[in-house]
Amino acid sequence: MQVFISETNEMKFLELIDHKTGENWVTGFIGNQGALIDGQFSERDGYGYYVADAETFEWWDNVVSDFQSLDDYIDDLKIEHGSNAVSDAINAFDCCDIEDMPRGLRKHLDDWF
Repeated sequence: MQVFISETNEMKFLELIDHKTGENWVTGFIGNQGALIDGQFSERDGYGYYVADAETFEWWDNVVSDFQSLDDYIDDLKIEHGSNAVSDAINAFDCCDIEDMPRGLRKHLDDWF
């Protein structure tokens, strides 16, 4: 997802890779949180990029990075313990705010396994 930073006139990139498909699904991830319709990002129709302020971009960059690390960790756990066991552990996790979820779920998984 290309993002033009309004204050600095920089083009930056957000990416969240699905290990099974190799696809970057960050736009869907951010969209599912409502950030594409609540003003955090505005799409530049016909140009293929979004515009955001630096603070918004940095916040999402940190969240996306934390989720990518969590996805990598979950993939490793699936190899070690099996997909069903990891899915059971994830389903037993009671969530929190999105920015706290990767750290919270990782701790939960560490305790579980």
